[in-house]
Amino acid sequence: MMKIENFQHAKNLRFLSMKKALLLIVLMITIFMLSLQPALSYNLSNLEDAFVKDGAITCYVVVGDKAASANVIAQLDVIKYLSEHSNSSGMGISKLASDIDDIYERDIISIGSPCINNVTRDIMDYDGGCIFEQGLMRFYNKNGKTQLVIYGVSDASTRTAATSITQKEVSGEEEFIEPTTEEKVEIERQKAILALAEGARQEKEEGEEAGLMPAEEDTMGVIEAVEPEKTEFNINSRYWDLAIVLAIIVASLILFGCKKNKGIDAYVANAARKGYNKNIIAQKLLKGGYSKKEIEKAMKGAK
Repeated sequence: MMKIENFQHAKNLRFLSMKKALLLIVLMITIFMLSLQPALSYNLSNLEDAFVKDGAITCYVVVGDKAASANVIAQLDVIKYLSEHSNSSGMGISKLASDIDDIYERDIISIGSPCINNVTRDIMDYDGGCIFEQGLMRFYNKNGKTQLVIYGVSDASTRTAATSITQKEVSGEEEFIEPTTEEKVEIERQKAILALAEGARQEKEEGEEAGLMPAEEDTMGVIEAVEPEKTEFNINSRYWDLAIVLAIIVASLILFGCKKNKGIDAYVANAARKGYNKNIIAQKLLKGGYSKKEIEKAMKGAK
């Protein structure tokens, strides 16, 4: 009899344990499903529902520290919209990304891509590249606060996106922004540049592994060797050197000629005073290497 009761008791305990385990599993699944869904559902066509409570604006409107003017204008457009749909002037809600220490301190509207605005990056947990083929307007709900990110594939399309919200041209919790034809061309250009840079980087790494000089150093050497200004400067220096040498030679010849003329004049004058015949003087000078022209000139000067 005792064995039957013990068996029944053990069976009851196992049943209770299974029941608790089942309840725990259901609770965990419920929590997980709730975490996938925002606590509140908002619409891009009605920002005031998300960011205005009891007539007061509850959010900061943030742009990147080095945001382009188009992003700042988008920021002002959104603040103006919120002011018109609240009892607040919107003073003090415009912020730079560096002003935000805790993105969960209050609600946030973050304008600009993750590569321009660090707050956008943190909200999205983004760690990808900076060439965007689509823009995005999306609500997030993290840590009990509401966040909205707004960005296009360019600064211009970011402002257009903000305008589409303030003009109630979009709806839903998220909206992707397709690039214009011009923006698609720019995207492809950026991809090509990125591919070239990546190829150069790989080539450099391969060269370093093989013990070769990095390509960029070789390139710099070529550039320095054929730089027009430096080449022109060197040529001009050589011309100046040649001109200086020629000037020195000419000056030396002139100076030597002057000394030579003074020498022959003094010789003729001295010989004439001693009574030597002009023919004898001329013959001696000819033997000394003087020309007939130089001798005739010296004779005329001695008269």
